[in-house]
Amino acid sequence: MPEQGGIFMLRTKVISSIISIIMVFAIMPLTVLASGSSISLDRTTYAPGETIRITPSGITNDMINNAWVGIFTPGAPHGSGPGRIWTAGIRSATTIIEYTGTLNDGTYEMRLFRRSAADSESHIMTIPFVVDSSTVTVLINENYAPGEPIIITPSGITLGLINNAWIGIFTPGAPHGSGPGRIWTSTIRSATTTIEYTGTLNDGAYEMRLFRRSAADSESHVITIPFVTDSSSVNVSINERYAPGEPIIITPSGVTFGLINNAWIGIFTPEAPHGSGSGRVWTNTIRSATAPIEFTGTLDDGNYELRLFRRSAADNESHIMTIPFVVGMAPAATPSPQPTEPPSSIGIIIDGQSIEMDVPPFIRDGRTFVPLRAIGEAIGVVEWLGEAQTASITLPNGTIIAMTIGQYVILVTGNEGSSSVVENDAAPVIVDGRTMLPVRGLAEAAGFNVVWDGANQNVIITTQ
Repeated sequence: MPEQGGIFMLRTKVISSIISIIMVFAIMPLTVLASGSSISLDRTTYAPGETIRITPSGITNDMINNAWVGIFTPGAPHGSGPGRIWTAGIRSATTIIEYTGTLNDGTYEMRLFRRSAADSESHIMTIPFVVDSSTVTVLINENYAPGEPIIITPSGITLGLINNAWIGIFTPGAPHGSGPGRIWTSTIRSATTTIEYTGTLNDGAYEMRLFRRSAADSESHVITIPFVTDSSSVNVSINERYAPGEPIIITPSGVTFGLINNAWIGIFTPEAPHGSGSGRVWTNTIRSATAPIEFTGTLDDGNYELRLFRRSAADNESHIMTIPFVVGMAPAATPSPQPTEPPSSIGIIIDGQSIEMDVPPFIRDGRTFVPLRAIGEAIGVVEWLGEAQTASITLPNGTIIAMTIGQYVILVTGNEGSSSVVENDAAPVIVDGRTMLPVRGLAEAAGFNVVWDGANQNVIITTQ
């Protein structure tokens, strides 16, 4: 009997060991499969609002409804609390899970967890990813004429940004929010459809800004693109002289869509104010970008000015340019303008240095005219645009001064690209084949100081 009892106890131990081994092997496949479970993301970098797709892999039946994924900020604890942004349960072994919220720029982690039988949670894996709004932008031109439509082309706009991003036109230095300096805004409602601004901006520098709204309904500035509105490309052309009763044909050029019906021309007597009243002889609205406009009235002999204006969005009017012309029969011979002082007696001194001129300066109507080449090369680099009858001088600081024969305006373009139009009381002329410029208007447009030394008949210019 003792032997039989020992054999029985031995059998019992063997059976217990076998059962333990079977249980271990029964459990091992679950552990191996769980450790082989994973997730993958469709990319490592996303634009704000772009859908994040999570693909599960190796998910076993016991993990379905017992495993979950979550988005966390780096360093956040695995459980609930600050840093846990979003979670979703795994309800299928293969179905892709999508996160469609909007994350701010930054680094994040996608984490995978599973719940055990004891309802505790085990972290399986972490995948880092980045949200970066630098891929989102809008495209515009650098320069526009007043009233020219501004076409804005969005790029890199994701599904989550549609209706959650907007663009706006601001003056430089204006705050991002609403208030002074914010001119216009529009919501982005498509990833590719262009947006059009059809208002009229005055000459000057502006900024196109792009913003996006976050999940908390706050707004983040994404990008700023500077651009310029410049009316110098808008022009009208006429002859210099007309016979009494001869039709005056005015040909517009550079007129954009936004200026049609928002720009007008008028004939004025010299010195008359721009608005209505005495001295305004005739006006006509520009209704086509190219169609000539004809004045068929009869003007008395004398000097006149054709002026071009445009209306802004605020319904006020801005003067663009003035072109002088004459009504009357031309004399048999047109003499060169005669100076009121002996030509040789007028000198030009720049920063203490007298400049030599192969053509003498002269004074006409109280204004001193000097040869383009001499004055231009003394202060910068000269370029003559024969077709446009325009003299261009580039100063050492990059500023460009442009003056056109017969026009009483000076175009000043800064080295940063901004442009301004300066009115002048004298216009450049061509005398005996040489271009002569009104020196005071030129120098002051360049930012120089000008002094007339009457005693010594010298024009003294200081550039510094």
